[in-house]
Amino acid sequence: MKRDKFDFEYVVRDGVATITLNRPEVLNALTFEIYAQLRDLFEELRYEDE
Repeated sequence: MKRDKFDFEYVVRDGVATITLNRPEVLNALTFEIYAQLRDLFEELRYEDE
């Protein structure tokens, strides 16, 4: 599953999520907005069946 609104990509395989930051223009710096996006993703993944 991939969401365009996020500044990262992720894939879930065998119950393990791999998250890849995709902000090379700022050296993948973490901002409060990125933290919020990650929080939302973690909450969504928490209830995913895979």
